[in-house]
Amino acid sequence: MVAEKLEIYTIYKSPLDWQGEYVIKKWIIDTGKPFQDLNYLFNHKDLKKCREEMIKKGLFNLGRNENDDPVILESWI
Repeated sequence: MVAEKLEIYTIYKSPLDWQGEYVIKKWIIDTGKPFQDLNYLFNHKDLKKCREEMIKKGLFNLGRNENDDPVILESWI
């Protein structure tokens, strides 16, 4: 059985829409096209709290890709 959707959570440091905070945004990859799930957003001034949120969800830290936007710290799956 092939999964139809893939959920990826990305932690950003001070993106334009949340200056001065760490933000987790949920992305859904469906039929190869990513889109942001606007029903989920977590923000905090402490990166540790964001990582704890991901661990609570049972997610695994993928790190970051060298081609990622500089505000992207890491992605979780």
